[in-house]
Amino acid sequence: TVVSDISEMYVYASLTEKELLGLIKRDGSQKSILEAYPKVKLILSDGSTYGEEGTIETISGAIDTSTGSVSIRATFQNPDRLLRSGGMANMVVPYHMTDVIVLPQTAFSEIQDKRFVFTLNADSTVNMTQVEVFGLDNGKDYVVTSGLDADAKVVVENASILKDGQKIVPVTKAKSEEAYKQALEDQKNGKLGL
Repeated sequence: TVVSDISEMYVYASLTEKELLGLIKRDGSQKSILEAYPKVKLILSDGSTYGEEGTIETISGAIDTSTGSVSIRATFQNPDRLLRSGGMANMVVPYHMTDVIVLPQTAFSEIQDKRFVFTLNADSTVNMTQVEVFGLDNGKDYVVTSGLDADAKVVVENASILKDGQKIVPVTKAKSEEAYKQALEDQKNGKLGL
């Protein structure tokens, strides 16, 4: 008979070397990273969010050369015994930044491990501008850490079909939404635009 206490569970995840370097640059030592880390959450295999928040307690000191990542361990209380050894979940690690530029990933092109966006000039031409992004992302957006001014106008849709120096007709989000509403109204009134 084996008896195990599952009232508190360790959950293991990994950070890429790039993510770890970003945290070290921001917070300093691994000890400072652990102290600064907010509580983390789990998304269970059925898509639900686990009811208890966890605390990241350790970050491995060695980078796994086969994966380029480090292991992290978080502790979660398990009062309802919902978590089980060997189970799978996604750990949600919040990250707080201020005064940053956040752009949808659709605005970016990648060439030889470098990221670019197209910025709009006064004459309606676009420039391919190299930018640096933060190592962590939410799957939809990137945080630009360098290469853009706060007042830059960036093409966020159809960037993959543009060329450096190309002239475009810019459409603001408001104009796009207005045109969409008008198209819906026209369709409702039997005007199909043919």
